Amino acid sequence: TGEAWSKGILSVADEHAFSHWLRGYILSRVEWLQSNQTPLWLVTSFPGDEHELGALLHYARLLYYRVPVRFCGMLPEEHLIKELQKEQYRSVSVSVVIPRKREEIERLRNRIKEETGVRHVHFGGYGYKRTLSLKD
Repeated sequence: TGEAWSKGILSVADEHAFSHWLRGYILSRVEWLQSNQTPLWLVTSFPGDEHELGALLHYARLLYYRVPVRFCGMLPEEHLIKELQKEQYRSVSVSVVIPRKREEIERLRNRIKEETGVRHVHFGGYGYKRTLSLKD
């Protein structure tokens, strides 16, 4: 949807409407896979990045592999840290759509590791790949 918007095929309103529809569709397709197990993995978007479809697809894939996982979409950084502190998460995946500076990504990774019990912090998405391809 983002690519269609950037090429002018979809307006901003159409892109938002389609993204909301797609989110509901994906959630309805994986609902039967959700369990009552305590989640060990949290899937989120980079704080301030409201593009959540990539994170949602990652969440669906983890559900298919029967990983006890929770999807929270985008949370402000303070709320993300609090969520990771209150549960027994071992891993967190952070979707990055808007390219960030490496320092921002590393600062968030270090903060998560220092202030929570999370052992594995994974970053992915278009923005992360773009960040890695840029020279400092």
